[in-house]
Amino acid sequence: MMPTLKRCATATLLGTVLCLGAGFSPAAAALPSVDISTPTNGSTVRHGTIGVSANVSSGTAVIVSVQFKLDGANLGAADATAPYWASWNTSASANGTHILTAVVTDSLGQTATSPAVSVEVANHLMQLYITSPINGAAVAGTINVIGLVSSGTLADISRVQFDIDGANLGSADTTAPYSTSWNTTSATDGLHYVGGRVWDTLGSNGSEYSPVGVWVANALPIVSIGSPANGSTVSSTISLFAGYSGIADITRIHFNLDGKYLGTTDIMVAFRLDWDTTSAVNGAHSLTAVGTDVLGRTSTSTAISVTVANAAGGSAPVITSALSSTGTIATAFSYQIAATNSPTSFNATGLPAGLSVNTVTGLISGTPTTAATSSVSISAVNAKGTGAKTLMLYVYSACDVNLSGATNVVDVQLQVNQAMGVAACTSDLNRDGVCNVIDVQRDVNAALGGPCVLGP
Repeated sequence: MMPTLKRCATATLLGTVLCLGAGFSPAAAALPSVDISTPTNGSTVRHGTIGVSANVSSGTAVIVSVQFKLDGANLGAADATAPYWASWNTSASANGTHILTAVVTDSLGQTATSPAVSVEVANHLMQLYITSPINGAAVAGTINVIGLVSSGTLADISRVQFDIDGANLGSADTTAPYSTSWNTTSATDGLHYVGGRVWDTLGSNGSEYSPVGVWVANALPIVSIGSPANGSTVSSTISLFAGYSGIADITRIHFNLDGKYLGTTDIMVAFRLDWDTTSAVNGAHSLTAVGTDVLGRTSTSTAISVTVANAAGGSAPVITSALSSTGTIATAFSYQIAATNSPTSFNATGLPAGLSVNTVTGLISGTPTTAATSSVSISAVNAKGTGAKTLMLYVYSACDVNLSGATNVVDVQLQVNQAMGVAACTSDLNRDGVCNVIDVQRDVNAALGGPCVLGP
């Protein structure tokens, strides 16, 4: 016969052993439970370190610890003291979905795992990029400040606040594209920084990627003539120099002589312009320099006075006659080449058929035979050199009354009007029901000798 099984418990303090009889069956120990309280399931977390916490219920035994886990791996050390929580640096986790759980352990060694909590990490750094004005730009008057926001895909942008030198510029813009107006006259001329901040619907915010430095330049640059000096006497070819001061850069400077354009300086050679003074008559003249800055504004220097004093014949000739002329086929033509500094001879190349040049007097003459447009190189020579320019010479048909380059019924009608008056059509000679140029063709031929005939 099998012996009766007993369960014994030792009472250490009394030094006795208490044995219970057969059939003893104590109740099973209750398990603990745990649930993650923060963050909540389906939430989005971003920007740095957050706390992960849990609610714990004990069973029969005492709670010993709670171990939080991120995607199955321990998240820090187990927490042995309520309230139970762990620190999570979300910046160390990849953007996207992650799973949080918690494992509770009691004094009997029993464990329980919480339901999984799914969270979305969105640590895309929000940044505001100032796209206008650009870094280093010169600005004046009222301009638009425009920004582009770079952010994560899991939260919407709520507002953008622009600033100048750290001070808010107007109200925050809540609608893309983000921009605001800046009246730069409210700032002193000089260097200022354009930046701003951006907020999303989660309450996170970011600053500008890098503030943009701009130069406020509401005052015009000051342009001045460096050479020649005011009151100078000049001759032959001299170099004119100009300069400027101010915030906005000058991109171009040209000189005016007596209020008329003289030439544009070479920006690569200290705003220099070489001036052949023989192109001006001897005597007093006024020079000014006009600068154009990067904003398209112009600034004119104080005028200086110079006296041109060239000896007669001391320089090469300069062509002064008109550089365009017209002629007509079968009609005598003349054009006089004119130049300064006493030329001793002249020339013209590329003349149309029927014309020639007198190399002593510079007279181009003759009777053109063909309609054409010619680029004629004309020149004048003396002991100091040669001056040359291009003459555009247009030769038209005698019937091309309106100089259109073609002879047609419009030219015929014009000749009718010239020869017989605008009321030349007095009867319907060909009885077609219309009184027009066809009816007066015989009279045209009779009046003009028949050079322009419409046809039978």
